[in-house]
Amino acid sequence: MLSEWDEEYEDLRLLFRTCGWPHDFNHTSFDSVYSRWCEFLTIKRHVCDSASDIIYQKLNLDSVTESLNSHSKRVRMGVWDRDPDKDREDILMLENTLEDKRELVNEANELLEKAIADHGDWKGERAEMMKAWRKHFENEIKREEGNLEWWRGEGKAHSKEEEIKETQEKVSVLKGRLAKVEEEPISVEEVISSL
Repeated sequence: MLSEWDEEYEDLRLLFRTCGWPHDFNHTSFDSVYSRWCEFLTIKRHVCDSASDIIYQKLNLDSVTESLNSHSKRVRMGVWDRDPDKDREDILMLENTLEDKRELVNEANELLEKAIADHGDWKGERAEMMKAWRKHFENEIKREEGNLEWWRGEGKAHSKEEEIKETQEKVSVLKGRLAKVEEEPISVEEVISSL
């Protein structure tokens, strides 16, 4: 999920296809989902930035594990490449390579554990997304409440009752979303299916 941060173009194509592009285009749905998608991308980028080392180390671990598994398949019951008469030098080279790959996997595991420890309280991608959503809502609520406070105080001469009511509604909606933060999307598909 997090390692797919560079696929925004495909996500946008999915968004257009969902809204009926190019025929039967649904403007209202598109505008609604597009704004949710942009908000989601902000959250996803924040998570990717804060967990970039973990993501890199996970990808590295996957790569070296795949390489080890591929090499390990070459030996069955002590026989390399289904050739019981394989030259002893070749067998030693293959076994050394296997041992090197095991060491790489162990090192990659250690690097991933270090990245997780350095990050702090990593509890997985879903938990990171929920934490980012929670922080996003808390910051937005704080900002909007700051606007309300200014309009009621120093900015009273510049404020309109309509703006104050809209901001109060925004704060109410944000608090509602914060209370149900577990329902926020963690994938583009969830954003688009909320249509």
